[in-house]
Amino acid sequence: MPGTHQRDGRNPISTDTVQRIYCRTSSDAAGNESVRRYAVSAANVSATCYSALPAHVRSAQSAGDASFIDFTWDVNGVCQSLDVLKGSHLEPKAP
Repeated sequence: MPGTHQRDGRNPISTDTVQRIYCRTSSDAAGNESVRRYAVSAANVSATCYSALPAHVRSAQSAGDASFIDFTWDVNGVCQSLDVLKGSHLEPKAP
């Protein structure tokens, strides 16, 4: 089933107390890179997708723990998009 998931690491007041999202990048001896994204919602619904597109890998590598992350996938679990937002205009995390 296609879908979308997002996590806003800047928003400590969110009603979603879970907001777990992971972007794992890897490479092999031939230099091939890939990314796998995994997310769990507050309803304990999980989703995962995979991509070997260089732009998806670079986007995932740019994410930090305070980044806004949004990704979409198709019916085969192939990642279709990855949006990573970082910036000084974002609300800082509490210490």
